Amino acid sequence: MSKNMADKQQHILIVDDEQANLMVLRSIISGQGYKVSTAESGKAALNYIKKDKPDIILLDIKMPEMDGYQVCEKIKADKTTMNIPIIFLSGLTTVNDKIKAFASGGIDYITKPFHKEEIIIRLKTHVTRKKFEDSLKDSNEKLKARVNELSLLNNISKTMTRVQDLKQALAITIRLIGELFNAYGGSFILFDEDYNQMEIVSHFTLNNEGPDLTGTIIPNTPVITGMIEQGESLVFYDAQSDPVLAPFRDIIKSRNIHVMIIVPLKIPGKNLGAIVLSSVCRESMFSNNELKIVETIAGQVAGAIENSKLYYKAQQANQAKSEFLARMSHELRTPMNAIVGFSHLIQQTELNSRQQDFIKKINISARSLQRLINGILDFSNIDTGKTKLEYTLFNLEDILNNLSKFFHSGIEKKNINVLFIIGSDIPQFIISDPVRLEQILSGLADNALKYTETGTITIKLDSVDLMPEKIKLIFSIADTGIGINDENIPALFDIFYQTDSPLTRKLGGTGLGLAFCKKLIEMMDGEISVKSNPGLGSEFTFSLICKYGDNKKKISSDISQKLNIYKKNNKSISDGCGMSADTVFDLSKIKPLLIQFAHLLDENDMEAVEYLGYLKNIGVCSELENELEIIGDYIDLYEFEQAFERLKKILLKLNISLESDVKA
Repeated sequence: MSKNMADKQQHILIVDDEQANLMVLRSIISGQGYKVSTAESGKAALNYIKKDKPDIILLDIKMPEMDGYQVCEKIKADKTTMNIPIIFLSGLTTVNDKIKAFASGGIDYITKPFHKEEIIIRLKTHVTRKKFEDSLKDSNEKLKARVNELSLLNNISKTMTRVQDLKQALAITIRLIGELFNAYGGSFILFDEDYNQMEIVSHFTLNNEGPDLTGTIIPNTPVITGMIEQGESLVFYDAQSDPVLAPFRDIIKSRNIHVMIIVPLKIPGKNLGAIVLSSVCRESMFSNNELKIVETIAGQVAGAIENSKLYYKAQQANQAKSEFLARMSHELRTPMNAIVGFSHLIQQTELNSRQQDFIKKINISARSLQRLINGILDFSNIDTGKTKLEYTLFNLEDILNNLSKFFHSGIEKKNINVLFIIGSDIPQFIISDPVRLEQILSGLADNALKYTETGTITIKLDSVDLMPEKIKLIFSIADTGIGINDENIPALFDIFYQTDSPLTRKLGGTGLGLAFCKKLIEMMDGEISVKSNPGLGSEFTFSLICKYGDNKKKISSDISQKLNIYKKNNKSISDGCGMSADTVFDLSKIKPLLIQFAHLLDENDMEAVEYLGYLKNIGVCSELENELEIIGDYIDLYEFEQAFERLKKILLKLNISLESDVKA
């Protein structure tokens, strides 16, 4: 309970048509330190309550014109008086009388003739209860106000964070502040860079009364400027006559403003401007607590304004950098194309071996520099907004065929298999940007090829229906390359970033490929992620939202077999398994496929059927081929457990451990 409530003198109203009763009760109750008022009739009591509401009422029942029951019912029917406790005081002693009294809204019933001690004790009990209820109500009101304040601070914080346009954010914020404090109007005013003048950058008035002052230039008065620069909050309780506000007298009087507060927008070592709130009511006094809340808000807003300015400057610098890179790259591209072209022509002429070596190195270096220039130009075009998307209807099979051809040329000197796993519900025709999609796929494919010397690169394509006309395509490219450490993954898509490893330094690269892919994917409202294990490989997954074509014809069911690329050689796997060998696949290459095949069997996944097809197509020793046929028969019968056990025995012969790779 607050101290003010505890110290407040309680006001008791006694209503009785007998003067003697009134005198006795007044003497008893006032002697306990209470303020006492009296009324000789029900009507007189109701008239008195309209002017001065008591804390508790002692009410007689039997009175002329209007009895106590009727008086109580009228008091309880009025929202402004319904919470006043009423104690009935009557000579009526029957149970029905008491029930009727409580039913009409009374909280207690004292019978006449009354005893002094009973009156004192009962009144004290109800006064204590009333104080507690008032205190609880006051606490609830304060808590509600605090919740509203915190909610406002949260909304302001969200607004200043999420709304990119600073003036729009300030316009929303000043209205939120004004509505919280029931202000007539409010403004954010900001200094210019040289502190020569102030501008109202956002403004609101209750019910949008009067002209909008946004954009108004305010004269720089030394008094106000000095106080704002010192970081002092100003409160004017008579704004129309205060001499400090003389330069603004016309605006203040035209809007009938009486009370005004000005709270500076300050950051360490600097003031940016102020929040101004005004009221047209003379009685409207901004409390110290309200002033502190506005000062807290002002601190948040000032920080957001400064961050916005810094962000804008950084954006301008980044834009200038990107435009410079784009222009420079464009200017460099022409002579570089000439160097590449002429070095190629020179190679076709008669040269001795030393000259051939020189011109070959020139050509390789020129092409490397050409790729860097093209990468910088592409990335800069995205940064400066010059890259445009062109959505059109195209055949997804064409994109996949081109990707397969890309891999075909890239694995000529490597022992790599390329496997395509295409979902059964992929539409053949979609609407998106085919050029950008090919750029993304070739960029990720090039990354997989660069860091994979042996094993398998797996391309998966799946889909999720979003609505009748839209579909989410999910691509993934997984390799069995060098992998990436966890600490390097967060920076993987940063421009010019490359992992620090001997192989990365040996292979080179611009550090632009993945950054460019990510930018394109985000432009197309997609997302990209990566999972990786050092020494085991990486998997890049990205999704794009596309539209269906004119029809929902599905992609060919046998497209995976057409796209897959298998490399055969004459090495034998007999070194570790004791099987006789025909033309077989290198153990290092077949191992990942067998492990994944085992995973799928262990999970009863029908995708195992596709992997079985891959294994058969690779070309393995006849004994292993026979075993795969038996496993295939088990799968046809949905006997996955038997198929898995059979494969475990094969892997054991090949010295492939199951404990770490496959759930037993």
